[in-house]
Amino acid sequence: MCIIGKLNRNYRVACFAHLWACMWQIRVHTSDIKGAGTDANVFITLHGRDGDSGKRVLVAKGGADFERGKVDEFELTGRKIGQLERIRVGLDNSGPRASWHCKMVEVLCPGAEWVRFPCNRWLSTKEEDGPIERDLYPDGSDLALKGDVHFEPYAFQNDAHIIKESEL
Repeated sequence: MCIIGKLNRNYRVACFAHLWACMWQIRVHTSDIKGAGTDANVFITLHGRDGDSGKRVLVAKGGADFERGKVDEFELTGRKIGQLERIRVGLDNSGPRASWHCKMVEVLCPGAEWVRFPCNRWLSTKEEDGPIERDLYPDGSDLALKGDVHFEPYAFQNDAHIIKESEL
């Protein structure tokens, strides 16, 4: 319980510390293929059993981020979200080199080991299937996307039949 009143600043901060008690370490691997690096702003959202981190822009300290064949490291601080279930990575499609080929993201959760989230896909409106955001799942899970997975867009018609977008 937090009592507001004639309290010093340190106590007030301590009252809210339980809400912001987690620090995650993030490693983002950019693929080592032609054109893989990006100038766009890259973001991540961590999704856990008890909530999510909110969309966070990844900004490295002093230097170019997300260059071909490089690994960039970040720290995020936020409220507890429970066991990490998936992440979403994306970019804002800005800059002269907006496309990005993400190899993988690794997250070190508080009190746990590194969790790998394979991607090996383009985040680009001009490459592959066109999304600039992707949901990634832990390596080894049933939902981890591997290889050339393609999702056919579908539309609903009269709430009864599913038809391919190409058939519209």
